[in-house]
Amino acid sequence: INSEGEDIANWVVQSCQAAEVGFINYADNDCNIYFVNRDGEEIFTSELLRKEANTVWQQSFLGHQFRVRDAVTEEVLLDFVVEFNSINPVGFMSNRDLEIGDVPGEVEYFLKDEFDRAREVKRTFTEVGFNRGRLPPDLFGSISAYHYNNRDNRVPEEWNDGGVIVNWWEAEVWMIHMPSELKRYWQSRLKELVEAWAGVELELTDIYGMRRYEEGARLLTHVDRVNTHAASLIVNVAQEAIREPWMVEIYDFAGRLHEVEMNEGDIVYYESARCLHGRMQPLHGGYYVNLFSHYRPAGGDPLWYTHENPHGTPEHLLEVGQCQSNGTKATCSLVGEDVLPFLSPKLETLTGPNDLFKFWEKVSPEDNGNSMREDL
Repeated sequence: INSEGEDIANWVVQSCQAAEVGFINYADNDCNIYFVNRDGEEIFTSELLRKEANTVWQQSFLGHQFRVRDAVTEEVLLDFVVEFNSINPVGFMSNRDLEIGDVPGEVEYFLKDEFDRAREVKRTFTEVGFNRGRLPPDLFGSISAYHYNNRDNRVPEEWNDGGVIVNWWEAEVWMIHMPSELKRYWQSRLKELVEAWAGVELELTDIYGMRRYEEGARLLTHVDRVNTHAASLIVNVAQEAIREPWMVEIYDFAGRLHEVEMNEGDIVYYESARCLHGRMQPLHGGYYVNLFSHYRPAGGDPLWYTHENPHGTPEHLLEVGQCQSNGTKATCSLVGEDVLPFLSPKLETLTGPNDLFKFWEKVSPEDNGNSMREDL
């Protein structure tokens, strides 16, 4: 017993041996999950229906054994012993059979709509709408350990309703789904960082990922859900064999394009319902893994974005003078380099809804995606 009356043995079990295990089913049929006791007996714990929406998470402990059987044939599809927090796919799915229509036409419509959506937001928090930071080492250790242990348990992201925000028809996009307890812990820790950056008290709304992009991946410029995604951050969890930096492309309040390079453990803060952001230039490299965490002002108001800025909110940095570029670095006459360190040397500026589509065309590979890739 410690000084606070806790049983040490119980603390060790709950804090050091507890684990959360998840199951996601892409087999041909629904499945059943069984706990296997020390005598080898199977004890039914849950049905496992197909698709991501029916993912099952269970609290368990290290050393516990689980078995997943096809509910129709009773074939054993998965049998494992718990070693860490994990997501455990059964079967496999692909977006190969999905059809994609007129990609340029859909992209142009999407980008124009996102341009308009960004202008619905009145409430802002910072001078330029974004910045780069770094995770505390212990938090990065927790996030990266989960990724490392589950890097081979990824599944394709489901795109049943199509959409073009990610070019899934050219480059498979993967998900490593995360357990609820870890998500709550990570999001609470990340909230402290976002609050310090935004300067306001926030409440948790969503955390998403881990999403793994691979060679050729592109993410269309967009804004996030307006009711819940006020102040957000991107975490770069892992990357490998990156041949050139895959920049976060983000537009500030004056419509200037910035390009932010991220390394493992870096974070990018951004006002995600207001600042257009994406990665329209293709990924050149092996893979790139991100997770995303979102917040809004405390108080539970889904219409936070309709309010004018309160007194004391930083003024937008609009006037920066004449900007010029040497091809690798951009500078502006009225501010120092440290004020806009990520200003794109391309000197792209949004003046209207067609500018995003023009940029997408400019940075597109020769084949802009009208056909499915053979090796998808």
